[in-house]
Amino acid sequence: MRPLLIALAALVLPACMPHAEVTRVQLDHQTKFHVVQIDTTFNYLIDPRTETCHLVSQGGNANFAVSPVPCDKLKRNVPEAARFITWVPETSAPATAVAAD
Repeated sequence: MRPLLIALAALVLPACMPHAEVTRVQLDHQTKFHVVQIDTTFNYLIDPRTETCHLVSQGGNANFAVSPVPCDKLKRNVPEAARFITWVPETSAPATAVAAD
């Protein structure tokens, strides 16, 4: 999945920013992405380098969508993802809803 994301960024970003310079990076010696698979269609993509989390939906014929999700909620509600989200502090209790008057 990583080569697909890098290729997509290389294609899309120069078109959006005509005066931008594209720089290739060597990811072999950096922290890895983490992918938590929900089912055959949905995955959570966790990137500790940028401290971001995304929901990735993979459809047929190489179609996919990426949407950001809050890392703190992902860590609290998806135990399989919690160990990869080290930059969010631990919470002792889940958040509770406040009743409206």
